Order: sequence, then C-alpha cells, then structure tokens
Amino acid sequence: MKWYQEVHRPRMVRLVHKHNVFRYSLFLTPSFMRQQFHNDLQETRPKPGWQMADFDVTTSYWVRSPDDLRNMLADPEWDSEVQDKEDGWIDMDRASIQVGFETVFVDDGQIVEAKV
Repeated sequence: MKWYQEVHRPRMVRLVHKHNVFRYSLFLTPSFMRQQFHNDLQETRPKPGWQMADFDVTTSYWVRSPDDLRNMLADPEWDSEVQDKEDGWIDMDRASIQVGFETVFVDDGQIVEAKV
C-alpha cells in the first residue's frame, strides 16, 4: 500500500485530472484489518457466501461522461505511466469492474434525502 500512496498515486492524479475525472479515490484495506474483520465476520455472520475481498485496494473514478473514462483508458500515458508500472504490484490478469452511480442516504452522520 505504500507503493500506491507514494509512487502510483502521484502519476494517477495527473492522468485522471487530464481526462476530466472529477473524483479519484483509493479505498485501502491493510492485510491486518482484512484478517481481523474476517475473524469477526466468521463469528457474526458465519455464512459461506460472506467473505472478505482478497485484494488490498479499490480504485474509484467519478466521471460525468463514460467517454472521459474511455479516453483515459485509451490514452498512451495509461500504458506507459500506469499499466506498465503496475506489473509486480498488481494482479494484471483480473479486475472487478463496476459501473453505475451512488445514492447517499446518510452523509456526515446525518440522514439525508436521497438525490437520484
């Protein structure tokens, strides 16, 4: 995760800004937290379908147009500055992709009217 924060993030910030991504974030799960919560989960929800994700980082890109994301992924800089430098750090053979939108119901501890 140190690599993500110190090496990968600075390159990504420049690239996502170039392609009109209005929000870019990393959700980091240190292995000690994954193991701790895995144990908790086994106690509180011992169901075979409930399991911790087996990866350390989830990346979110927020765009106003799908073309912004398409253009970022097609940019030669994506290969030279991102993908080519991820080898050895990231399992390049698989990815879980979600496309959609977020609806917020509680924000800053307060129940809010959902804006859809």
